Amino acid sequence: MRITQFADFAESAGHTSIAIPFHNHLTAEEIGYVAGVLERALREVQ
Repeated sequence: MRITQFADFAESAGHTSIAIPFHNHLTAEEIGYVAGVLERALREVQ
């Protein structure tokens, strides 16, 4: 794969993926917040 092909792929992937916080020190409140935001976002795209 050439560099430009990879760059095109990476840009395309960025438009169709999400990154959510994930580490061992999230509090229950932070998890609830992230889950709520994700739930609202999913409802918007349906």
